[in-house]
Amino acid sequence: MNFRKAQSSALMVLLLMGLWVGSLHACNVPVFRYALERWDADIYHVLVVQSTEGLSESEQAAYDL
Repeated sequence: MNFRKAQSSALMVLLLMGLWVGSLHACNVPVFRYALERWDADIYHVLVVQSTEGLSESEQAAYDL
């Protein structure tokens, strides 16, 4: 008898939690979109530490940029 009462109480708690969670709403703007639209882009510097001897033509073209 006590098991049935505990089981029904647990079921009631789960149902109430389900109703509560179902009423929560998340923001509809994805975080990455907010960041892309509102944050300034960072400036990156690239330093190549290598002799340019022995580079292929495509590597040399990339280096010259």
